[in-house]
Parts: sequence; C-alpha cells; structure tokens
Amino acid sequence: MEIELGMKVKIKNSCEVNAGYTGRVESILHGKTDHNIGVDIDGDHEDPTPYYYNADDLEIIG
Repeated sequence: MEIELGMKVKIKNSCEVNAGYTGRVESILHGKTDHNIGVDIDGDHEDPTPYYYNADDLEIIG
C-alpha cells in the first residue's frame, strides 16, 4: 500500500530519529526521492513542524 496524506504511521526502529513513535502523514514532497514524507509526530504539539522520512522508514498502522 502506498503512503498517502492523513495516514497513521509508525517510525520503524531502523530509523535514527524518533524510532517507535507514531504520527500522521502531513505532507509528501513530489519530485524528491529521499526524506520526502512529512510526519507530524503524536504528542509533539509544541512544534508542529513535520519530520521527514523515506517511505522505507515508515509502517502504515491505520
């Protein structure tokens, strides 16, 4: 399944930043192949800036 906006995802343990955290896909940068999926991490309301990951770093959970 392809990752789409609004999907709930979990950052895989193989990723160095925020491994194990969950969040929602907030943006997808088209025309960029690396670190192109922006995720708003759950519980990170003080800083709404998304963290960017590769699709391989994310697991769709709902």
